[in-house]
Amino acid sequence: MTDCCPLAADAEITLEADPASASYEKLAGYRVIGVNRLSFGVQSFQAPVLKTLGRLHTVDDVHNSLSWVRAAGFDNVSLDLIFAVPGQTRELLADDLAHTFAYAPTHLSTYCLTYEERTPFFAWKEKGKLHPVSEDDEAEMYALVQEQCTRAGYHHYEISSFARPGLTSRHNANYWRGVSYLGLGAGAHSYVNEPDWGKRWSNEHHPRRYMDHALTSGDANSVEESLTREQAMGEFVFLHLRQLKGFLPAAFVERFGADLRETFSHIDTLIADGLLTQEEGRIKLSERGLFLADSVFASFF
Repeated sequence: MTDCCPLAADAEITLEADPASASYEKLAGYRVIGVNRLSFGVQSFQAPVLKTLGRLHTVDDVHNSLSWVRAAGFDNVSLDLIFAVPGQTRELLADDLAHTFAYAPTHLSTYCLTYEERTPFFAWKEKGKLHPVSEDDEAEMYALVQEQCTRAGYHHYEISSFARPGLTSRHNANYWRGVSYLGLGAGAHSYVNEPDWGKRWSNEHHPRRYMDHALTSGDANSVEESLTREQAMGEFVFLHLRQLKGFLPAAFVERFGADLRETFSHIDTLIADGLLTQEEGRIKLSERGLFLADSVFASFF
């Protein structure tokens, strides 16, 4: 592959791994062929939480797969956790974090459970089969994650992400900075930030149709979208705000040739309301804004 697609010597090559299908032989093989970072979708170390989430893996699968990681030669490992799951308590979440720290990952992604329309979880919530945790409990769980991860030596650098020094996720950082990226394979997504204001597309999801289209027409795009200037402006702000360091208004001017506050006059209102701050010239989410980030982001569209 490197003959047709040369890679930088220090390229970050991440594999998404599922505890349900992992084995030592697979992990060791991936390491031999050049994968140097693993991202494990652990979600929880609690059987009831995994059951509610509908995960295929068990708690034993999680422990077994994580015991193989180091033996297979991986030093850079990220774990995914989900919180605010119906039935989950702060005590169960604290136990999840304790188990996580015991495996000493280099990176953590901690996601609050959301209920997207047209998903089973949304339908179950609407029918009363699932009862979301309260907003207060959700906020307390997020605060617990922040507190425990910081205490364990992880730097909180993005709304959902914590890392050891120097080990932030490089490919995710490109998304938040609006850098172009290419997705290869069935269902992969791509984005280019020029010409004009950017374009994104996704490939055909079904592997057979993907291969047929790629071989007959040279691409397998199933959905394409060209961004308007207004869309690109809103995305620039919300993606950069996902990073706790925020952004400089001058970067907005450089990209769009427009003043940030003239474009989004409500920024000063968000600052006055304590949802954004401006420190050393950088605009960023405040501590309170982190808990209400979705509402802040929505205001830019």
